[in-house]
Amino acid sequence: MANERFDLPPEMRDLAEDSMASAKRAFDLFVTASQRGAVTFEGQANVAQAGVRDVMLKAMTNTERNVGRSFDFAHKMLRATDADEVIRLYREFLKAQMQAFDEQARDLFQTVTMRRG
Repeated sequence: MANERFDLPPEMRDLAEDSMASAKRAFDLFVTASQRGAVTFEGQANVAQAGVRDVMLKAMTNTERNVGRSFDFAHKMLRATDADEVIRLYREFLKAQMQAFDEQARDLFQTVTMRRG
């Protein structure tokens, strides 16, 4: 039963892919607007705000990467053909995300502590 194939009807797959593509475009627009806002903030920031700006920019970059990986994962899941593949993809995604979060937390901590000391 675990290897039993399952396929989404083509119409559902197309709808899901279109929805995902729309969500990705919306997220990309959000990231672009956020980056513009950060540049504006940077232009107005003084030296005392530089640390906050660095943390904010790193957080935005991390968020962009994490959401991008989530879109990639969702796309792979739409293409999965059986339960074993779904489970494998899910495990791989969780492992990669946990590693990314660990690296991002260390990087942010390092940025914050370097600014203080």
